[in-house]
Amino acid sequence: MKNEFDLGFCKLYSKKTINYRDKILIVKAYNIVKKFFNISLPKFDLVFVGTRKEFNRLLGRETPIYMIGFVNRRGIVIFSPEKIGYETCWKRTDFYSTMVHEISHLFFRRISKKNVPVWLNEGLATYLQNNCTATKKRIKISYPELTRKFNTKQSLNYNMYWGFVYYLIKYYKKEKIIKIMRKIGKSKNNEKLFKFTYGKILKDLIKDVNNKI
Repeated sequence: MKNEFDLGFCKLYSKKTINYRDKILIVKAYNIVKKFFNISLPKFDLVFVGTRKEFNRLLGRETPIYMIGFVNRRGIVIFSPEKIGYETCWKRTDFYSTMVHEISHLFFRRISKKNVPVWLNEGLATYLQNNCTATKKRIKISYPELTRKFNTKQSLNYNMYWGFVYYLIKYYKKEKIIKIMRKIGKSKNNEKLFKFTYGKILKDLIKDVNNKI
């Protein structure tokens, strides 16, 4: 039986009592992402799990050791802070940044009504979890790599997504990215959407960013 804790914006479910510090980190993570997108979310569930077996059961498939959380229709499933260092390749101190990342996915789906494109969804989440800073690892942006579809057998290029989002926000401001998010779920032609919003198609935006890296 899981304990239930009401944090106002979410209901937290955990087999163990949650300490005050972790509650504060969850609230802080939510508020950081809420401030960026300037909207609120409907109340969601936040479920803490303690084992990889339970994590896999809730997701419905086997998962790699680096996977620490995921988003579903009800909210977020994530390893409890005290289990992160045992059940994943991450440390307990990574709990806060992971919460920012997963909460960003909830906002993305709320605004865009979908979870794609992967580069924008994951790029924004990684950008926010790293305090809106630039990636230290400079990577040239590749159109085929940036736009490829999600594949569970192939790891995502988070640094590339993060880097592209960082430069789009730095040179074109975040309002345009949020504008893309609001319209991408309704658009039948994403290239026209980028042309309309940025004055350039995606391939030309990539060239532009690569020239600035």
